[in-house]
Amino acid sequence: MKSVDALSELLGPHQRHHDPRRPDQGDPGRPSDGYLQPYDLAMACQCRARAAGTRFATGVRVTGIMLEGDAVSGVETERGRIRCQTAINAADTHAWHVARIVGLELPVVPVRAAGVRHVLRGWPSFTPDGRFIVGASRRVRGFVMAGGCNAHGVSGSAGIGGRHVVETLLERRPSAYVQSLGPDRFLDVAWDWPAARRAAQGVYEIYYHLGR
Repeated sequence: MKSVDALSELLGPHQRHHDPRRPDQGDPGRPSDGYLQPYDLAMACQCRARAAGTRFATGVRVTGIMLEGDAVSGVETERGRIRCQTAINAADTHAWHVARIVGLELPVVPVRAAGVRHVLRGWPSFTPDGRFIVGASRRVRGFVMAGGCNAHGVSGSAGIGGRHVVETLLERRPSAYVQSLGPDRFLDVAWDWPAARRAAQGVYEIYYHLGR
């Protein structure tokens, strides 16, 4: 067992209101820990985006992504076409489906969350190397990835969408780290889905300390 230099305290049943996810028998916690509802965070971000002029079209199915040569020119939806030069793929477990629309094969692997101490719902996505897939590919200009969250979810959303994706869009020379997250690291090498699924499952098990 490893030790870390971190201020912590044991929370008992009477303190459970601090974090409703904690079990009744007590659990280690830190005074700096926080708790939030993902929905509330999403609505807060949406509110700020609307104030900045963003328009949202929820419940609208995307049917295709238009290309002119090797560049994005728009998005096709069930309500019509939207002309644009940039399309961000933040579809999480369905990110590989969306990438296929523009001819890119990316190993964003949904892994069923099971055997984890706290209750989890859904299918977190993992990549074979346990790293995000962020940025555009040289093969399709304007198609920007924001996927492969590797179970970071809400905790990693500010880093993926709020920082890394923005850096790839606005900086002429993104940092070496952000460049290393690009989708071309999978497009420039040979890989297959069975091996990718096994590797992603391994990342999942290490992340949740399962079977180790």
